[in-house]
Amino acid sequence: MGAGLFAAASPSLALGAPIAYEGFGYAAGFLDGNNGGSGFSGAWSATQGARVTSGLTHPSALPGTGGGAWSTIGGAGTRSLPDFTGSSFWVSFLYDANGATAPSGSLKVAGNGPESLSFAASASTIDIAGNTFSGPSFGFSLARPATGTSLVVLQYVSGTGTVNAWVNPDAASPGAPQGTGHWGGLGTGLRGLDLDLSSLPIWDEIRIGTTRGDVMQVPGVGGAWLFGLGGAAGLRRQRRRCTISA
Repeated sequence: MGAGLFAAASPSLALGAPIAYEGFGYAAGFLDGNNGGSGFSGAWSATQGARVTSGLTHPSALPGTGGGAWSTIGGAGTRSLPDFTGSSFWVSFLYDANGATAPSGSLKVAGNGPESLSFAASASTIDIAGNTFSGPSFGFSLARPATGTSLVVLQYVSGTGTVNAWVNPDAASPGAPQGTGHWGGLGTGLRGLDLDLSSLPIWDEIRIGTTRGDVMQVPGVGGAWLFGLGGAAGLRRQRRRCTISA
């Protein structure tokens, strides 16, 4: 099977369609040049301040690969995605301030043009904002615990442009969105990830998919994930034939 992580699944479940996954399952050291995960069209291009460290876990998150991205001096990295247009999608990631007294930094899901979806960290919130070709589209903040690991989940609904978001949703019942907004559209599509690292906080388990079950645990949905570590990577997700989309 090679290096990686495998979770057994029921053979009666149908394959899902994740878009991309980055679990930073690399050796400790520089992030630059690493090319694991799945769904990307190129390796990380990162400054020397962007490093790999031990990863994060959360009870509502899917199984991970054991690494995380962080910095002691600040750093940044980008990674390309093939174009993804015209469809609803979900995003999730794990974040931990890791003892920083004034945490900052951000993760951006970037478009081919001015459109982007960004998650910025502060002392007690995750600030979510979107921009389109015509300028700022929406912005809102989600409260998060000052300490410990938080799971952030976002849903983008194609057509209406509705954006729903949660921090630490319960896998059994996420409840109503803790924040909502409206993003005018994807424009020419998503082109990749931009990661801005401040000192100490850890970002991990970045997932983009077409259903909630692609980005977090969902009751009754089995999964089989195979992550190769290094240049070649595989990703597999299984779920019931009746897709859960709420």
